[in-house]
Amino acid sequence: MKTVAVLDLVPATGLAFEPFAGGPSAFERSLAALRSLPGLERVVVLAAGLEPPPGDYELVRRASWDAPGLIEALGAIAGDPKAPGAPGLLVHAFGDQPFLDGTFAASMAASFERWKAEFLFADGWPEGFAAEFVKPRILGPLSAIAAREKLPFSRDALFLTVQKDINSFDVETEISRVDLRPWRFRAVCDTRRDFEASERLAGAAGGTVTAESVQDLLPAHEEVLRNRPAFIHVQVAGGCPQACAYCPYPGFGGDVLARRDFMEAGRFDDLMGRVATFSGDAVVDLSLWGEPSLHPDFGALADSVLSRPGLSLIVETSGVGWKAGVAEGVAERWAASGRVDWIVSLDETERGEYQNLRGPGFDEAVAFAEKLGSLFPGRAHVQAVRMLSNERRLEAFWRGWKEKGLDVIVQKYDGFAGRLPNLTVSDLSPLERLPCRHLARDLVVALDGAVLMCREALAPGIHPESAPLGNVFVDSLESIWAKGEAAWLDHVHRKLPAICERCDEYHTWNA
Repeated sequence: MKTVAVLDLVPATGLAFEPFAGGPSAFERSLAALRSLPGLERVVVLAAGLEPPPGDYELVRRASWDAPGLIEALGAIAGDPKAPGAPGLLVHAFGDQPFLDGTFAASMAASFERWKAEFLFADGWPEGFAAEFVKPRILGPLSAIAAREKLPFSRDALFLTVQKDINSFDVETEISRVDLRPWRFRAVCDTRRDFEASERLAGAAGGTVTAESVQDLLPAHEEVLRNRPAFIHVQVAGGCPQACAYCPYPGFGGDVLARRDFMEAGRFDDLMGRVATFSGDAVVDLSLWGEPSLHPDFGALADSVLSRPGLSLIVETSGVGWKAGVAEGVAERWAASGRVDWIVSLDETERGEYQNLRGPGFDEAVAFAEKLGSLFPGRAHVQAVRMLSNERRLEAFWRGWKEKGLDVIVQKYDGFAGRLPNLTVSDLSPLERLPCRHLARDLVVALDGAVLMCREALAPGIHPESAPLGNVFVDSLESIWAKGEAAWLDHVHRKLPAICERCDEYHTWNA
Protein backbone atom coordinates (compact mmCIF):
# COMPACT_ATOMS: atom_id res chain seq x y z
CA MET A 1 0.00 0.00 0.00
CA LYS A 2 1.40 3.39 -1.02
CA THR A 3 1.90 5.60 2.02
CA VAL A 4 2.43 9.31 2.58
CA ALA A 5 3.76 10.42 5.99
CA VAL A 6 3.09 13.86 7.41
CA LEU A 7 5.26 15.12 10.26
CA ASP A 8 3.55 18.00 12.04
CA LEU A 9 5.63 20.79 13.61
CA VAL A 10 2.79 23.30 13.94
CA PRO A 11 2.48 23.07 17.77
CA ALA A 12 6.19 22.37 18.31
CA THR A 13 8.76 24.61 19.99
CA GLY A 14 12.49 24.94 19.50
CA LEU A 15 12.97 22.06 21.95
CA ALA A 16 12.09 19.72 19.08
CA PHE A 17 15.50 20.49 17.53
CA GLU A 18 17.63 20.23 20.68
CA PRO A 19 19.77 17.11 21.23
CA PHE A 20 17.70 14.59 23.19
CA ALA A 21 19.25 12.29 25.82
CA GLY A 22 22.70 13.02 24.42
CA GLY A 23 21.74 11.99 20.88
CA PRO A 24 19.60 13.06 17.92
CA SER A 25 16.79 15.55 18.46
CA ALA A 26 13.13 14.61 18.84
CA PHE A 27 12.59 15.86 15.27
CA GLU A 28 15.33 13.66 13.88
CA ARG A 29 14.05 10.66 15.82
CA SER A 30 10.43 11.08 14.78
CA LEU A 31 11.45 11.63 11.16
CA ALA A 32 13.48 8.41 11.23
CA ALA A 33 10.52 6.51 12.70
CA LEU A 34 8.26 7.54 9.83
CA ARG A 35 10.90 6.72 7.23
CA SER A 36 10.75 3.08 8.36
CA LEU A 37 7.11 2.72 7.23
CA PRO A 38 6.59 0.08 4.52
CA GLY A 39 5.48 1.45 1.15
CA LEU A 40 6.52 5.01 2.05
CA GLU A 41 6.52 7.29 -0.99
CA ARG A 42 7.32 10.64 0.60
CA VAL A 43 7.44 12.63 3.82
CA VAL A 44 5.88 16.07 4.21
CA VAL A 45 6.61 18.40 7.12
CA LEU A 46 4.00 20.94 8.27
CA ALA A 47 5.26 24.11 9.93
CA ALA A 48 4.15 27.50 11.17
CA GLY A 49 6.75 29.69 12.89
CA LEU A 50 9.54 27.15 13.27
CA GLU A 51 12.19 26.64 10.61
CA PRO A 52 13.09 22.93 10.51
CA PRO A 53 16.60 21.90 9.45
CA PRO A 54 16.98 21.00 5.78
CA GLY A 55 16.31 17.41 4.83
CA ASP A 56 14.85 15.01 2.32
CA TYR A 57 11.22 16.01 2.77
CA GLU A 58 8.66 18.45 1.41
CA LEU A 59 7.77 21.48 3.52
CA VAL A 60 4.28 23.03 3.79
CA ARG A 61 4.30 26.27 5.73
CA ARG A 62 1.40 28.48 6.81
CA ALA A 63 1.36 31.44 9.17
CA SER A 64 -1.65 30.10 11.06
CA TRP A 65 -3.51 26.82 11.28
CA ASP A 66 -6.89 25.58 12.39
CA ALA A 67 -8.49 22.14 12.13
CA PRO A 68 -10.10 22.80 8.72
CA GLY A 69 -6.76 24.12 7.43
CA LEU A 70 -4.92 21.05 8.71
CA ILE A 71 -7.32 18.60 7.08
CA GLU A 72 -7.38 20.63 3.87
CA ALA A 73 -3.57 20.49 3.76
CA LEU A 74 -3.61 16.73 4.36
CA GLY A 75 -6.07 16.34 1.51
CA ALA A 76 -3.87 18.37 -0.83
CA ILE A 77 -0.83 16.31 0.16
CA ALA A 78 -2.62 13.00 -0.43
CA GLY A 79 -4.14 14.19 -3.74
CA ASP A 80 -7.20 12.86 -5.49
CA PRO A 81 -7.99 9.49 -3.87
CA LYS A 82 -9.53 8.27 -7.14
CA ALA A 83 -6.47 9.06 -9.25
CA PRO A 84 -4.38 6.13 -10.53
CA GLY A 85 -1.54 5.36 -8.15
CA ALA A 86 -2.98 7.51 -5.34
CA PRO A 87 -1.71 6.62 -1.85
CA GLY A 88 -4.00 4.36 0.16
CA LEU A 89 -2.71 5.55 3.53
CA LEU A 90 -1.81 8.87 5.09
CA VAL A 91 0.13 8.76 8.39
CA HIS A 92 0.06 11.83 10.63
CA ALA A 93 2.47 12.30 13.54
CA PHE A 94 4.21 15.15 15.34
CA GLY A 95 7.84 16.13 14.95
CA ASP A 96 8.59 16.55 18.64
CA GLN A 97 8.00 12.95 19.72
CA PRO A 98 11.36 11.36 20.63
CA PHE A 99 9.78 7.95 21.27
CA LEU A 100 7.68 7.76 18.11
CA ASP A 101 8.01 4.05 17.45
CA GLY A 102 8.68 3.03 13.85
CA THR A 103 8.14 -0.67 14.54
CA PHE A 104 4.82 0.09 16.23
CA ALA A 105 3.85 2.37 13.33
CA ALA A 106 4.55 -0.41 10.82
CA SER A 107 2.44 -2.79 12.91
CA MET A 108 -0.42 -0.29 13.01
CA ALA A 109 -0.16 0.23 9.25
CA ALA A 110 -0.58 -3.54 8.79
CA SER A 111 -3.60 -3.49 11.10
CA PHE A 112 -5.03 -0.57 9.17
CA GLU A 113 -4.90 -2.55 5.94
CA ARG A 114 -6.07 -5.82 7.52
CA TRP A 115 -9.10 -4.22 9.18
CA LYS A 116 -9.98 -2.08 6.12
CA ALA A 117 -10.04 0.91 8.46
CA GLU A 118 -10.59 4.54 7.53
CA PHE A 119 -9.13 5.98 10.73
CA LEU A 120 -6.87 4.17 13.19
CA PHE A 121 -5.42 5.48 16.45
CA ALA A 122 -3.71 4.08 19.53
CA ASP A 123 -5.32 4.21 22.98
CA GLY A 124 -3.84 3.61 26.42
CA TRP A 125 -0.30 4.74 25.62
CA PRO A 126 1.14 8.07 26.72
CA GLU A 127 1.04 10.79 24.12
CA GLY A 128 4.08 10.63 21.86
CA PHE A 129 4.44 6.94 20.96
CA ALA A 130 2.00 6.53 18.09
CA ALA A 131 0.85 8.15 14.86
CA GLU A 132 -2.66 8.46 13.38
CA PHE A 133 -3.61 6.53 10.23
CA VAL A 134 -6.13 7.95 7.76
CA LYS A 135 -7.70 6.76 4.52
CA PRO A 136 -7.31 9.75 2.16
CA ARG A 137 -10.87 9.35 0.83
CA ILE A 138 -12.36 10.54 4.14
CA LEU A 139 -10.37 13.80 4.25
CA GLY A 140 -12.99 15.61 2.16
CA PRO A 141 -15.87 14.79 4.54
CA LEU A 142 -13.63 15.50 7.54
CA SER A 143 -12.74 18.92 6.15
CA ALA A 144 -16.42 19.78 5.85
CA ILE A 145 -17.08 18.67 9.44
CA ALA A 146 -14.15 20.69 10.82
CA ALA A 147 -15.29 23.79 8.93
CA ARG A 148 -18.89 23.40 10.11
CA GLU A 149 -17.83 22.96 13.73
CA LYS A 150 -15.19 25.73 13.50
CA LEU A 151 -12.68 23.52 15.26
CA PRO A 152 -9.35 25.07 16.29
CA PHE A 153 -5.98 23.50 15.68
CA SER A 154 -4.93 21.02 18.37
CA ARG A 155 -2.81 17.92 18.63
CA ASP A 156 -5.95 15.80 18.56
CA ALA A 157 -7.76 17.83 15.87
CA LEU A 158 -8.10 14.83 13.56
CA PHE A 159 -9.60 12.60 16.23
CA LEU A 160 -11.94 15.34 17.46
CA THR A 161 -13.17 15.89 13.91
CA VAL A 162 -13.82 12.18 13.36
CA GLN A 163 -15.57 12.09 16.73
CA LYS A 164 -18.13 14.67 15.59
CA ASP A 165 -19.63 12.08 13.21
CA ILE A 166 -17.92 8.89 14.31
CA ASN A 167 -20.60 6.51 13.01
CA SER A 168 -19.93 7.66 9.45
CA PHE A 169 -16.39 6.28 9.43
CA ASP A 170 -14.76 2.92 9.98
CA VAL A 171 -12.74 3.73 13.10
CA GLU A 172 -10.42 1.17 14.68
CA THR A 173 -8.29 1.33 17.81
CA GLU A 174 -5.00 -0.23 18.82
CA ILE A 175 -5.28 -0.75 22.59
CA SER A 176 -2.29 -1.00 24.92
CA ARG A 177 -1.59 -4.04 27.07
CA VAL A 178 -1.29 -1.75 30.11
CA ASP A 179 -3.47 1.34 30.45
CA LEU A 180 -0.93 4.11 31.05
CA ARG A 181 -3.38 7.02 31.00
CA PRO A 182 -3.53 7.34 34.81
CA TRP A 183 0.12 8.44 34.84
CA ARG A 184 -0.61 11.37 32.50
CA PHE A 185 2.87 11.20 31.04
CA ARG A 186 3.66 13.09 27.81
CA ALA A 187 6.57 11.93 25.70
CA VAL A 188 6.56 15.22 23.80
CA CYS A 189 9.37 17.77 23.64
CA ASP A 190 7.30 20.96 23.49
CA THR A 191 7.90 22.13 27.08
CA ARG A 192 11.06 21.92 29.16
CA ARG A 193 9.08 19.93 31.73
CA ASP A 194 8.03 17.16 29.34
CA PHE A 195 11.40 17.23 27.58
CA GLU A 196 13.17 16.52 30.88
CA ALA A 197 10.65 13.89 31.96
CA SER A 198 11.16 12.08 28.65
CA GLU A 199 14.93 12.25 29.04
CA ARG A 200 14.64 10.82 32.55
CA LEU A 201 12.54 7.94 31.22
CA ALA A 202 15.14 7.29 28.53
CA GLY A 203 17.79 7.25 31.24
CA ALA A 204 15.78 4.77 33.31
CA ALA A 205 15.50 2.53 30.24
CA GLY A 206 19.18 2.77 29.46
CA GLY A 207 18.44 4.39 26.10
CA THR A 208 15.62 3.13 23.91
CA VAL A 209 11.98 3.37 24.95
CA THR A 210 9.41 1.65 22.74
CA ALA A 211 5.63 1.40 22.71
CA GLU A 212 6.01 -2.10 24.13
CA SER A 213 8.65 -1.41 26.80
CA VAL A 214 7.02 1.75 28.17
CA GLN A 215 4.05 -0.30 29.40
CA ASP A 216 6.28 -1.84 32.08
CA LEU A 217 8.86 0.92 32.33
CA LEU A 218 6.64 3.83 33.32
CA PRO A 219 4.85 2.14 36.26
CA ALA A 220 8.26 1.04 37.53
CA HIS A 221 9.77 4.53 37.30
CA GLU A 222 7.16 6.95 38.55
CA GLU A 223 9.93 9.20 39.86
CA VAL A 224 10.37 10.63 36.35
CA LEU A 225 7.00 12.37 36.56
CA ARG A 226 8.29 15.20 38.78
CA ASN A 227 10.72 17.74 37.37
CA ARG A 228 9.41 21.36 37.26
CA PRO A 229 6.28 22.93 38.75
CA ALA A 230 3.36 23.28 36.35
CA PHE A 231 0.62 24.77 38.57
CA ILE A 232 1.41 27.69 40.87
CA HIS A 233 -1.08 28.46 43.66
CA VAL A 234 -0.44 31.97 45.01
CA GLN A 235 -2.30 33.64 47.86
CA VAL A 236 -2.50 37.34 47.04
CA ALA A 237 -5.10 38.50 49.59
CA GLY A 238 -5.65 37.73 53.25
CA GLY A 239 -9.26 38.79 53.48
CA CYS A 240 -12.44 37.25 52.12
CA PRO A 241 -15.99 38.66 51.90
CA GLN A 242 -17.45 35.25 52.79
CA ALA A 243 -16.74 32.57 55.39
CA CYS A 244 -17.98 29.50 53.54
CA ALA A 245 -19.21 26.54 55.56
CA TYR A 246 -17.11 24.00 53.65
CA CYS A 247 -13.87 26.05 53.52
CA PRO A 248 -11.09 25.52 56.07
CA TYR A 249 -9.72 29.07 55.69
CA PRO A 250 -11.94 30.71 58.32
CA GLY A 251 -10.72 28.08 60.77
CA PHE A 252 -7.05 29.02 60.51
CA GLY A 253 -6.96 32.42 58.77
CA GLY A 254 -8.19 34.53 61.67
CA ASP A 255 -10.95 37.06 61.07
CA VAL A 256 -10.99 36.62 57.29
CA LEU A 257 -14.02 38.92 56.92
CA ALA A 258 -12.04 41.82 58.41
CA ARG A 259 -8.55 41.13 56.99
CA ARG A 260 -7.31 43.41 54.20
CA ASP A 261 -3.65 42.40 53.91
CA PHE A 262 -2.29 41.51 50.48
CA MET A 263 0.84 40.56 48.53
CA GLU A 264 2.52 43.68 47.15
CA ALA A 265 2.34 43.83 43.34
CA GLY A 266 6.09 44.34 42.91
CA ARG A 267 6.90 41.25 44.93
CA PHE A 268 4.37 39.26 42.94
CA ASP A 269 5.87 40.48 39.66
CA ASP A 270 9.35 39.40 40.74
CA LEU A 271 7.98 35.98 41.65
CA MET A 272 6.32 35.61 38.25
CA GLY A 273 9.58 36.42 36.51
CA ARG A 274 11.33 33.65 38.42
CA VAL A 275 8.47 31.21 37.78
CA ALA A 276 8.67 31.90 34.05
CA THR A 277 12.43 31.34 34.07
CA PHE A 278 12.33 28.15 36.13
CA SER A 279 9.19 26.45 34.79
CA GLY A 280 9.14 27.82 31.26
CA ASP A 281 5.40 27.38 31.12
CA ALA A 282 2.97 27.19 34.04
CA VAL A 283 -0.58 27.97 35.11
CA VAL A 284 -0.82 30.56 37.90
CA ASP A 285 -3.89 30.29 40.14
CA LEU A 286 -5.12 33.26 42.23
CA SER A 287 -5.85 33.02 45.07
CA LEU A 288 -4.78 30.09 47.22
CA TRP A 289 -6.77 31.51 50.16
CA GLY A 290 -8.55 34.84 50.38
CA GLU A 291 -10.45 36.69 47.69
CA PRO A 292 -8.51 38.19 44.75
CA SER A 293 -11.14 40.94 44.31
CA LEU A 294 -9.87 42.48 47.57
CA HIS A 295 -6.38 43.07 46.16
CA PRO A 296 -5.99 46.83 45.57
CA ASP A 297 -4.16 46.36 42.25
CA PHE A 298 -5.46 43.15 40.74
CA GLY A 299 -4.89 44.45 37.19
CA ALA A 300 -1.16 44.63 37.87
CA LEU A 301 -1.18 41.02 39.07
CA ALA A 302 -2.91 39.88 35.89
CA ASP A 303 -0.40 41.84 33.79
CA SER A 304 2.52 40.27 35.67
CA VAL A 305 1.31 36.79 34.72
CA LEU A 306 0.07 37.36 31.19
CA SER A 307 2.91 39.58 29.99
CA ARG A 308 5.05 36.43 30.19
CA PRO A 309 4.04 34.29 27.16
CA GLY A 310 4.64 30.92 28.84
CA LEU A 311 2.31 31.64 31.75
CA SER A 312 -1.47 31.34 31.94
CA LEU A 313 -3.80 32.70 34.61
CA ILE A 314 -6.73 31.20 36.51
CA VAL A 315 -8.71 33.50 38.80
CA GLU A 316 -10.75 31.66 41.43
CA THR A 317 -13.25 34.06 42.96
CA SER A 318 -16.49 34.28 44.89
CA GLY A 319 -17.59 36.92 42.40
CA VAL A 320 -18.08 39.32 45.31
CA GLY A 321 -16.18 42.55 45.93
CA TRP A 322 -14.96 43.38 42.44
CA LYS A 323 -14.52 47.08 41.72
CA ALA A 324 -16.07 48.45 38.54
CA GLY A 325 -13.78 48.24 35.52
CA VAL A 326 -11.24 45.75 36.88
CA ALA A 327 -12.47 42.71 34.94
CA GLU A 328 -13.16 44.91 31.92
CA GLY A 329 -9.56 46.15 31.96
CA VAL A 330 -8.16 42.63 32.10
CA ALA A 331 -10.44 41.63 29.24
CA GLU A 332 -9.38 44.60 27.11
CA ARG A 333 -5.71 43.74 27.51
CA TRP A 334 -5.73 39.94 27.66
CA ALA A 335 -9.02 38.25 26.66
CA ALA A 336 -7.75 37.71 23.13
CA SER A 337 -4.67 35.88 24.41
CA GLY A 338 -6.73 32.84 25.43
CA ARG A 339 -4.54 32.50 28.53
CA VAL A 340 -6.87 33.71 31.27
CA ASP A 341 -9.72 31.72 32.83
CA TRP A 342 -12.15 32.79 35.54
CA ILE A 343 -13.88 30.41 37.97
CA VAL A 344 -16.75 31.83 39.99
CA SER A 345 -17.62 29.64 43.01
CA LEU A 346 -21.40 29.66 43.40
CA ASP A 347 -22.31 26.15 44.59
CA GLU A 348 -26.06 26.80 44.70
CA THR A 349 -29.00 27.83 42.54
CA GLU A 350 -31.21 29.20 45.32
CA ARG A 351 -30.48 32.38 47.24
CA GLY A 352 -31.40 30.94 50.64
CA GLU A 353 -29.28 27.82 50.24
CA TYR A 354 -26.42 29.98 48.95
CA GLN A 355 -26.70 32.16 52.05
CA ASN A 356 -26.48 29.10 54.32
CA LEU A 357 -23.44 27.76 52.51
CA ARG A 358 -21.49 30.87 51.54
CA GLY A 359 -23.06 33.91 53.18
CA PRO A 360 -24.31 37.12 51.52
CA GLY A 361 -23.61 38.15 47.94
CA PHE A 362 -25.69 35.82 45.77
CA ASP A 363 -27.03 38.46 43.38
CA GLU A 364 -23.64 40.17 43.04
CA ALA A 365 -21.89 36.87 42.35
CA VAL A 366 -24.43 35.80 39.72
CA ALA A 367 -24.20 39.18 37.97
CA PHE A 368 -20.40 39.02 37.97
CA ALA A 369 -20.41 35.52 36.49
CA GLU A 370 -22.77 36.66 33.75
CA LYS A 371 -20.52 39.65 33.02
CA LEU A 372 -17.49 37.38 32.72
CA GLY A 373 -19.39 35.23 30.24
CA SER A 374 -19.54 38.19 27.85
CA LEU A 375 -16.05 39.54 28.59
CA PHE A 376 -14.26 36.17 28.33
CA PRO A 377 -16.35 33.92 26.05
CA GLY A 378 -15.37 30.28 26.50
CA ARG A 379 -13.11 31.20 29.41
CA ALA A 380 -15.64 31.94 32.15
CA HIS A 381 -16.71 29.07 34.38
CA VAL A 382 -19.08 28.66 37.31
CA GLN A 383 -18.28 26.08 39.92
CA ALA A 384 -20.19 23.96 42.40
CA VAL A 385 -18.49 21.76 44.95
CA ARG A 386 -20.43 18.51 44.99
CA MET A 387 -21.44 17.61 48.55
CA LEU A 388 -24.33 16.18 50.49
CA SER A 389 -25.96 19.57 51.08
CA ASN A 390 -26.33 20.55 47.40
CA GLU A 391 -26.38 17.22 45.55
CA ARG A 392 -30.07 17.29 44.65
CA ARG A 393 -29.79 20.78 43.10
CA LEU A 394 -26.68 20.20 41.01
CA GLU A 395 -28.52 19.20 37.86
CA ALA A 396 -30.53 22.42 37.96
CA PHE A 397 -27.30 24.34 38.57
CA TRP A 398 -25.63 22.70 35.57
CA ARG A 399 -28.58 23.17 33.23
CA GLY A 400 -29.23 26.76 34.25
CA TRP A 401 -25.70 27.95 33.64
CA LYS A 402 -25.28 25.92 30.47
CA GLU A 403 -28.32 27.72 29.07
CA LYS A 404 -26.53 31.00 29.80
CA GLY A 405 -23.53 29.80 27.81
CA LEU A 406 -21.05 29.38 30.67
CA ASP A 407 -18.95 26.32 31.30
CA VAL A 408 -19.84 24.47 34.50
CA ILE A 409 -17.29 22.83 36.79
CA VAL A 410 -18.56 20.30 39.34
CA GLN A 411 -15.70 19.93 41.77
CA LYS A 412 -15.02 17.03 44.10
CA TYR A 413 -15.51 17.80 47.79
CA ASP A 414 -12.24 18.15 49.72
CA GLY A 415 -12.21 17.35 53.44
CA PHE A 416 -8.63 18.66 53.73
CA ALA A 417 -7.12 15.53 55.22
CA GLY A 418 -9.84 15.15 57.84
CA ARG A 419 -9.92 18.76 58.98
CA LEU A 420 -13.49 19.18 57.70
CA PRO A 421 -16.48 16.82 58.09
CA ASN A 422 -16.86 14.16 55.42
CA LEU A 423 -19.54 15.52 53.08
CA THR A 424 -18.46 13.44 50.08
CA VAL A 425 -21.28 12.11 47.91
CA SER A 426 -19.24 9.36 46.24
CA ASP A 427 -15.68 8.05 46.42
CA LEU A 428 -13.91 8.54 43.09
CA SER A 429 -10.49 7.36 44.26
CA PRO A 430 -8.62 4.82 42.11
CA LEU A 431 -8.55 1.23 43.35
CA GLU A 432 -4.76 1.44 43.62
CA ARG A 433 -3.13 4.53 45.05
CA LEU A 434 -0.82 6.54 42.80
CA PRO A 435 1.82 9.04 43.90
CA CYS A 436 0.20 12.43 44.55
CA ARG A 437 -0.12 14.46 41.38
CA HIS A 438 0.03 17.69 43.39
CA LEU A 439 3.44 16.86 44.83
CA ALA A 440 4.62 16.29 41.27
CA ARG A 441 3.16 19.44 39.72
CA ASP A 442 2.09 22.12 42.23
CA LEU A 443 3.94 24.96 43.91
CA VAL A 444 1.85 26.37 46.77
CA VAL A 445 2.77 29.90 47.90
CA ALA A 446 1.18 31.50 50.97
CA LEU A 447 0.71 35.25 51.43
CA ASP A 448 4.04 35.70 53.25
CA GLY A 449 5.94 33.70 50.61
CA ALA A 450 6.07 30.43 52.54
CA VAL A 451 5.91 27.43 50.23
CA LEU A 452 3.76 24.62 51.59
CA MET A 453 4.16 20.94 50.77
CA CYS A 454 0.68 21.08 49.23
CA ARG A 455 -2.62 22.94 49.48
CA GLU A 456 -3.89 20.44 52.06
CA ALA A 457 -1.20 21.64 54.48
CA LEU A 458 -3.33 24.83 54.79
CA ALA A 459 -0.69 26.99 56.53
CA PRO A 460 2.70 26.61 58.26
CA GLY A 461 2.51 24.76 61.55
CA ILE A 462 -0.89 23.11 61.14
CA HIS A 463 0.50 19.73 60.12
CA PRO A 464 3.87 19.06 61.79
CA GLU A 465 4.88 16.51 59.14
CA SER A 466 4.48 19.07 56.31
CA ALA A 467 6.82 21.89 57.26
CA PRO A 468 7.29 24.69 54.68
CA LEU A 469 9.81 23.96 51.93
CA GLY A 470 11.15 27.50 52.02
CA ASN A 471 10.12 31.05 51.20
CA VAL A 472 9.96 32.45 47.67
CA PHE A 473 11.08 35.88 48.90
CA VAL A 474 14.22 34.43 50.50
CA ASP A 475 15.08 31.15 48.74
CA SER A 476 15.51 30.21 45.09
CA LEU A 477 12.71 28.31 43.39
CA GLU A 478 15.22 25.65 42.41
CA SER A 479 16.17 24.96 46.03
CA ILE A 480 12.56 25.02 47.20
CA TRP A 481 11.47 22.60 44.50
CA ALA A 482 14.40 20.29 45.16
CA LYS A 483 13.46 20.15 48.83
CA GLY A 484 10.05 18.74 47.87
CA GLU A 485 11.60 15.78 46.06
CA ALA A 486 11.84 13.71 49.26
CA ALA A 487 8.07 13.85 49.86
CA TRP A 488 7.48 12.84 46.23
CA LEU A 489 9.82 9.85 46.47
CA ASP A 490 8.06 8.76 49.66
CA HIS A 491 4.85 8.63 47.64
CA VAL A 492 6.58 6.74 44.82
CA HIS A 493 7.60 4.12 47.39
CA ARG A 494 4.14 4.26 49.02
CA LYS A 495 5.47 5.63 52.31
CA LEU A 496 2.81 8.15 53.30
CA PRO A 497 2.92 10.68 56.13
CA ALA A 498 -0.20 11.01 58.27
CA ILE A 499 -1.61 13.99 56.36
CA CYS A 500 -1.37 12.05 53.09
CA GLU A 501 -2.95 8.91 54.53
CA ARG A 502 -6.03 10.98 55.42
CA CYS A 503 -6.16 12.76 52.05
CA ASP A 504 -7.97 11.69 48.88
CA GLU A 505 -6.85 14.57 46.63
CA TYR A 506 -3.82 12.68 45.29
CA HIS A 507 -5.61 11.60 42.09
CA THR A 508 -7.02 15.02 41.19
CA TRP A 509 -5.34 17.17 38.57
CA ASN A 510 -5.10 20.93 38.20
CA ALA A 511 -4.97 22.62 34.81
